[in-house]
Amino acid sequence: MIAQTTNYLSIPSIEDRLKQIIDISYKLLCNKIVSGGIRIDNEASLQMQLGVILMQIGQLYEFDNNDHFSVELETWQDISPTSKSNKGRARCDIYLRFISNSEAKEAAIELKYFKHSTNEAVTDNRFSLLLDLKNLEQYKANNPDLLCYEIV
Repeated sequence: MIAQTTNYLSIPSIEDRLKQIIDISYKLLCNKIVSGGIRIDNEASLQMQLGVILMQIGQLYEFDNNDHFSVELETWQDISPTSKSNKGRARCDIYLRFISNSEAKEAAIELKYFKHSTNEAVTDNRFSLLLDLKNLEQYKANNPDLLCYEIV
C-alpha cells in the first residue's frame, strides 16, 4: 500500500512563491555567470539578465488564471530625500509584483556591480552600496510588507 501525502500538491502562499522565485533566480544567475553561460560587464547587464530569469521563473509560478507575476526595471519609488536621492524619489533596480485573487506581495531588489579592475575608489563603491541599502530601508518604511534584497 502506498501512503498518500498531499504536501507536494499544496500551493505555497504568494509570499512564499515570491521568495522562491527570487532565491531560484539568484542561484540560476550565479551558476550561469560562473559557467560562462552569461557574461556580465556592468550593472545594466546584471539587471537585464536577472530580470529575464526572474520573469521566466515567475511565470512558472503562476498556477492559476488569477495569478499574475510582473517584473519592472528602474521603477520610481517615493522616499525621504537623501544624499543619493535629494528630490525624494529613487529608482529601484528591479521591482517585483505577484498578485492573486486575495493576496499580493511585492519585492524590491537593488543591484551593485563591482568591476575587478576599476579605476573607481573602493570607498566610493562601498558608499554607493550603503546608499542603496538606505533606499531599501526607506522603501520598506513606506511599505512594511515589502520584501527587500541587495545583490552585489
